[in-house]
Amino acid sequence: MRNFWDLDYGEVGFKFFGTYHYACLAIIFIFAIILYKPWRASRNFRIFLALTPISLEMIRLVGVLISGHYDSSYLPFHLCLIGAQFMAVDAFVDRKFIKACLYYLFMPAAILSLFTPGWDQVNKYSYVAIISWIIHGVNAFYPIYLVISKEYLPKIRDIIYPIIFILVTLPIIKVLNKKLDANYYFIEEPYEGSALATIKDVFPNYVVGLFIVTVFVMVLTFFIYWIISKLKKDQLPKLK
Repeated sequence: MRNFWDLDYGEVGFKFFGTYHYACLAIIFIFAIILYKPWRASRNFRIFLALTPISLEMIRLVGVLISGHYDSSYLPFHLCLIGAQFMAVDAFVDRKFIKACLYYLFMPAAILSLFTPGWDQVNKYSYVAIISWIIHGVNAFYPIYLVISKEYLPKIRDIIYPIIFILVTLPIIKVLNKKLDANYYFIEEPYEGSALATIKDVFPNYVVGLFIVTVFVMVLTFFIYWIISKLKKDQLPKLK
């Protein structure tokens, strides 16, 4: 149990694409399959699942405050943590803006984080690591549930919603980063081992490059959905 509560105890961190990393990805994939049926069948379970990430986020924040490990990185201003907030709202409010942001922005961000986690420098069995896996896992498969259930049918034009979200929040995040000496959205500096580091190396302006790649990923996300729909011989989504 000390491994779970004490961030200073035991082996620190883990390697990308090692046994532990693959095991965590496999567990998330299995739960994503198992939880779809109860999510579809029960509104109460749907609300429970949607509220789980934001609840765990608050528990983690309290935990680091009590243990003395708090720093500004635990505040809920990272992209995936905002995604958890959008998910909680979606459980009660049916808005295309919310669903489009979940699908086009927060889901790809969560999937990227699952493959190159930013929590690889803490005890891998601690509550911080485990909660991070759960938050990003649910962020990744919840929007897929919306699409599979046809509660949200992606349209290429819906990409404008997450673009508006980014353009509105980016200046705010920039100010928060400066005031709190933080790195929300990872716009100040990419973390080691992530695709963001490649973006910084390729583009003369890191933030502009990050925005361009983000929009490209959104478009790619739509066409993946469009191709799968076509292969399944469903009604072909309109390209508008």
